[in-house]
Amino acid sequence: MRQASLEAGAAFPSESRLRDDGSLIVRIGLIDARYNRISDAAKQSGAARVENGQLVLEPGSVETGRAFIAAPVRDYTYRGANVSFVQYQPHANARDRKMNPALYFVRLFMNLLLAGTLTFFVIHTILWLIRARYDQIKKRSANGGKHA
Repeated sequence: MRQASLEAGAAFPSESRLRDDGSLIVRIGLIDARYNRISDAAKQSGAARVENGQLVLEPGSVETGRAFIAAPVRDYTYRGANVSFVQYQPHANARDRKMNPALYFVRLFMNLLLAGTLTFFVIHTILWLIRARYDQIKKRSANGGKHA
């Protein structure tokens, strides 16, 4: 593909679209589909007809065809949006602040809430154990125990 073969007004592809040897990388979209259709002969002979609102097909009235299409794919659509069918992500990335800001901050809030809650209760439990042990020692010493 040479620059002269581009559409009028189109810019020549950037360096990132070129291979090491200078040739252009052209992405190609392929469609290979098989389909069935009623043959013209069946329509004319009456082998395919409508009776009481129902389509009636006699054997041999349907023919199978194949459509194979190959075309270069542009990096953008006619409305200017990026073409990214292959890069479709069915699940949002909660760590990507630019692409999903609401999800990012909800995730951040939930993680901070979880970490804060666990931290509070770990500290609370440790202090409670220290107090319980202190009360236990104090109670034994008042009764003339080992730590008197």
